[in-house]
Amino acid sequence: MPNKNIPHLSQNFYIDERGFLYFKLVNQENCNILTIEKLNKLIVDVTSFCENYYMPFLVDLRYASGVAGYSTFKLLAKDIQLKSVCSKISFIVNSLPLKILIYNYIKIHKPHIHSQVFHDLDGGINFCLTS
Repeated sequence: MPNKNIPHLSQNFYIDERGFLYFKLVNQENCNILTIEKLNKLIVDVTSFCENYYMPFLVDLRYASGVAGYSTFKLLAKDIQLKSVCSKISFIVNSLPLKILIYNYIKIHKPHIHSQVFHDLDGGINFCLTS
């Protein structure tokens, strides 16, 4: 398994020693931080970073504000390239609007990748570590 950071993306983006990809999204300026263009670049970078390893992803959104667009969630749900390296996605949120948005994303888009929402980091880590 690769053991490196992706410095051009974020210092909060790495493979945890327990075997899952950790991505912390921080957004304090505007709500459009995760556009479809940025998500496309992120997917390309993640798939090359993972080097064909299949692993769970933990997406920490506790420090993010605003919401992503409909097309961004649709891409996240249906991207084949992301599915080739990601076994499941654990979203960590602490705001009710974002939690509801992600629950709706899962219900409406029925993503190819098993996804769940948690309010604490421990719950998300446990989801990533269980089969």
